[in-house]
Amino acid sequence: ATEALLAHSSALQAKDEEIQALKEERQSQQKELESLRDEVRGFRGSPEKPSYSSLESELAKVRQEKESLTQQLLNTIKHKVVLSQELDAWQEDMRFVINQQVLQREGEKKKKDQRENEDMGGLQRSKSLRVRGEGRKGLFSSLFKDK
Repeated sequence: ATEALLAHSSALQAKDEEIQALKEERQSQQKELESLRDEVRGFRGSPEKPSYSSLESELAKVRQEKESLTQQLLNTIKHKVVLSQELDAWQEDMRFVINQQVLQREGEKKKKDQRENEDMGGLQRSKSLRVRGEGRKGLFSSLFKDK
């Protein structure tokens, strides 16, 4: 049970780390996109400016990468949600199993306590009979006399 919990926990942690890495990569791509836009603005009045079509294709490539990263991020988040739901369901199952075990042990303890009380009650009755000198005196004295 503990191993399964640890496995789920480490899987969720790995997914969290993956999501964080994807977010950072996406931010980096966005910064790159901004710097490309700044470059385009800088080249506008310059004689050695690159062709508009090459800048356009570079921009399209960056947009495509950004879209791909966004999709990966969404998929990872969906996967994390599924793992969280599995973990919740597993924890609920474990709570149920533990509850059942506790109830079963309490029931067994009650039965044991009742048996012990009945046994002790029997001994006390016998002792009280012996002390009063009623009935079973001969039986007890023959069991416990020195040999």
